Amino acid sequence: MARFLYVLSSVLLFVALVKAAEKTLVTCGSIIKLKHKAMNCRIHSHQVTYGSGSGQQSVTCYPGTGDSNSYWVIKSAHGQPVCTPGSPIQHDSKIRLVHANTNFYLHSHLHQSPLSRQQEVSCYQGTDTGDNWTVDLINAGASAKWIQGTPVRLKHVDTGKYLHSHNFKFGHPIPGQFEITAFDQKENSENIWIAEEGVYYPTTAST
Repeated sequence: MARFLYVLSSVLLFVALVKAAEKTLVTCGSIIKLKHKAMNCRIHSHQVTYGSGSGQQSVTCYPGTGDSNSYWVIKSAHGQPVCTPGSPIQHDSKIRLVHANTNFYLHSHLHQSPLSRQQEVSCYQGTDTGDNWTVDLINAGASAKWIQGTPVRLKHVDTGKYLHSHNFKFGHPIPGQFEITAFDQKENSENIWIAEEGVYYPTTAST
């Protein structure tokens, strides 16, 4: 009996280790929330426009977890072929993030942000290269694939600045939500994001 229990416990431990080693890939077509590592808020948008700068739909970092306005769909970059749903997103890939509820694109440009006067990040109804972001997987090799729960930076292709949030907080009509900007210091700890909750499109058979 002791031998049987030993073997059983070994098998169960092996199964647990295998399950722990399973990794969910971030793929084209996935609908995800991106959490700011330092502040534990999520990239968010809504039908509230900026009162300055571009006047486009605002983007904030929302401290709650249950709001559907924090979901984003991963698509291929503007000007690139449409990506195959389920194809893994690799280090240095160029992507767009589409706000699931309004179908506007995460965007940046040379307008100033309303609170910190850094570079504004907005949601843009049109499509141009200002919607393109490069996936910078932290401490990863050139062929690494983006995995749920691992740290990433998103670099704005047109301006070379990084998606960023910090402790600048909005008042009415979006009280308690934090400003999101594009920031030029790559190694700043407030540029780090993590793919969290979502519907992850299964990897295609060819990947």
